Amino acid sequence: MKSSIFTTATALRSAGGNASKAGEIGSSAPRVIAERMMLATRAMIDPKNADHAEFARMIPEKTKAFSLAGLSWLRSSARIGARINTDLATEAISLAEAMVAISACKSVVGIMEIQSRFATAWFSRAVVRASTLGSLATASQSAALRPIHRTVTGNARRLGV
Repeated sequence: MKSSIFTTATALRSAGGNASKAGEIGSSAPRVIAERMMLATRAMIDPKNADHAEFARMIPEKTKAFSLAGLSWLRSSARIGARINTDLATEAISLAEAMVAISACKSVVGIMEIQSRFATAWFSRAVVRASTLGSLATASQSAALRPIHRTVTGNARRLGV
């Protein structure tokens, strides 16, 4: 199992990058929209000289960016679900092993020792698993943001806004 320090650091770095990308999307998108509204206004006045290439890319680029984001989210959800299922199966086995060990005990002290070892080991695994799931979740968010961020910031650069 990975170190919880490693996965926590990974999750924090990823979360910071995600916040930065979301901020760039939030600042670029309104400028792109405003510029495209100006292009649309000019197109109504002078349709022949409108930027038809820009209008032609609007819907396909959004469809592609959001489809890629959704696809990455589905893949990440499958990975996270598989990880949770594996962890649940591992815990069921661990619980069964503890029950077998407890059933073989001849004293209350022996039972308490096994319960204490089981609880301590479970808590350690739970901390690592929570951190790992946090890392997987922030990585999932990062993957989903990537195509949207690339599209919005690319539009802002191309339109000079």
